[in-house]
Amino acid sequence: MACFVSVLDQLGWGPFFSAQLPNLNLPGPSAPGEASARTVAARVVEEQKRYHFVTTALGTRLARIAGKLRHAARSRADLPAVGDFVLVEERASDNTATITHVLERRTKLSRKEPGTDDEQVLAANVDVALVVHGLDVEPNHRRLERFLATAARGGVKPIVVLSKADLCAPTAVAEATAEVQQLAPGTTVMALSARQGQGLSALWDHMGPGTTAVVVGPSGAGKSTLVNHLAGAELGAVSEVRESDAKGRHTTTARTLFTLRDGTLLIDTPGIREIEPWDAAPGLDDVFADVAGVATACRFRDCTHEREPGCAVREAVAEGRLVAERYQSFQKLQAEARAQRERQSPWLKPRRP
Repeated sequence: MACFVSVLDQLGWGPFFSAQLPNLNLPGPSAPGEASARTVAARVVEEQKRYHFVTTALGTRLARIAGKLRHAARSRADLPAVGDFVLVEERASDNTATITHVLERRTKLSRKEPGTDDEQVLAANVDVALVVHGLDVEPNHRRLERFLATAARGGVKPIVVLSKADLCAPTAVAEATAEVQQLAPGTTVMALSARQGQGLSALWDHMGPGTTAVVVGPSGAGKSTLVNHLAGAELGAVSEVRESDAKGRHTTTARTLFTLRDGTLLIDTPGIREIEPWDAAPGLDDVFADVAGVATACRFRDCTHEREPGCAVREAVAEGRLVAERYQSFQKLQAEARAQRERQSPWLKPRRP
């Protein structure tokens, strides 16, 4: 039992998850070797399109989702994602397992799945999100706002990592860092060069044994280079950015959880071209603190900042006290969140004939 607990602890297990086991009325973890098939807790360490890998006290093994769990899922978000803690029926005889239950998530990064109205969980039970943006292109403030809103909604601490600092003059790096810091007050923003190993020491301060971090950002931002440097090994292929349009290719094809040398659990993800946060409304005030601060002076407490009289936000934009692009981005994210909720509500969906 001690061996089992220590393995799960190294994977980020804690009281939040252990407290769920008695309430589920399911078999709890048992010592290795008690039976050929047993129910144990595990963590999902890799997510492919049709299968998962999970890690238990006996090691990492291929896992399939139980038919009952798949049938009971109301949406894709109810199914296992990388980083999830799950219960599995483990078979030592063939090194496989069946996922029977997904434990409640402590935190998550979710977006609206492109082309659908479904929630897509990018990573579960994450402590820190490393939002990577390459300095070889102009920082995309609107995309950064969306990543920050995604992290805020899921209860994840964001850190903006401006990569490829070696490709810019020091003054340009300082200017870009200051711009992003103004965009995200209170959020840690750091510029670094993974290729040259510059500026990485500060990043390690935000990680450590049992801490789960996820690396997110667009293709070509330098995520794979950063992951390889942190791991001290070539965990993923690195491709160059095309000079014609400054866009990169997907060098990571699966979401995978690695254990770094200091015990940090790091989730690598494929490049994300499109990010629409899932139900971002509750986290918008954290990301748009400047808009939220001005909004306290609106005449109506439920002001949408669109057409209401006495709107302090629209007044601040007109007077130049609030950046128009920030206001527009806030309004767009708010509208997307409202549209998501309307589509999910059974009372607002049109009835079928």
